[in-house]
Amino acid sequence: MKHKTIFLVLALMLVMVSACSPGTGSAAPTQIPSPAANTPKPLVVVKTGYVPVLISAPYYIAVEKGYFRELGLDVQMEPLQGGSDAVVQVASGAFDIAGGGAGPGFWNAVDRGVKFVVVAPLHTETARQATPLVTSKANFDSGKVRKVADLKGKKVAVNAPSSATEYWLESALNTGGLTTKDVDEQFVGFNEVPAALENGAIDAAMLGEPLVTLSEDKNILVRIADGFIPDFQVTSVYYNPDFVKNKPDAAKNFVIGFLRGCRDLQGNGWKDDANAKIIEKYTKVAADVIKRAATPTCDPNGNIHADDFMKLQDFFIKRGDLKFAKPLDFKTLVDTSYVQNALKVLGEYKK
Repeated sequence: MKHKTIFLVLALMLVMVSACSPGTGSAAPTQIPSPAANTPKPLVVVKTGYVPVLISAPYYIAVEKGYFRELGLDVQMEPLQGGSDAVVQVASGAFDIAGGGAGPGFWNAVDRGVKFVVVAPLHTETARQATPLVTSKANFDSGKVRKVADLKGKKVAVNAPSSATEYWLESALNTGGLTTKDVDEQFVGFNEVPAALENGAIDAAMLGEPLVTLSEDKNILVRIADGFIPDFQVTSVYYNPDFVKNKPDAAKNFVIGFLRGCRDLQGNGWKDDANAKIIEKYTKVAADVIKRAATPTCDPNGNIHADDFMKLQDFFIKRGDLKFAKPLDFKTLVDTSYVQNALKVLGEYKK
């Protein structure tokens, strides 16, 4: 009996061992994943800057909705006074990417041999300017400045020296028979313009939305020139060539995320509650004001209008702001492959 019991125990052990051993028709042993297998791939850091007004909205949307993060990018943005600051930061390598106008700083840097890679447009001005010429409500009510022609000899500000905003100013002044040579040009950051107008430090200024609508609500200012450069593409997104060389996948993915941001602003996108709330975060202007502001156009398919940028350059050459007289070909700076790649991924946007 004792031997029979031992036999049964041994038989049972053999069955258990057989069941646990891998073989034909048997289940493979459970694999415990190593910690490395579940570790997410680190995000690629991308540094850029933005002027805290509406024209930078595609950046805000793409960051806050996670479009860049989905593409493996940690886009870190620094607020700036104007596009000329971005030129310096990209040229020095402090920024990988910039978004801004092709002002004197941009063109002079290119002439010095600084390499920029223009990959997409940032914004286009529409019939109702996102950056109009304004004066104080006090000036307007008193009759001191009722129209553009009244600005002759007076202090008029743009947001930064050597910026494309000076082209806006010239175009606005032209509607009243003036040029930038007829006024005392000042440099005041957009955020400081309302206070500078109120205290009389300046008589008029170019001011970006949504700060214009916010200040109108407070009876601080009045628009005196609008619609002076409709359908004119004045800003672009451009790369430091080292970024292209060292982080080629990130360079491709940034444009994909950026165009997704642009597409969210099509149609009634500017009035969308979620979008307006995101823009509020970066501009510090209430969402309800943003939804009433004059908005720029962001091309959902990334079409670059090179001729518009050449007009900008010609303006600065005639003003003597550039260190060269023969125009540089903007098209040689443009690389459309990033937009083409993005369109393969996203498809062409159709209204």
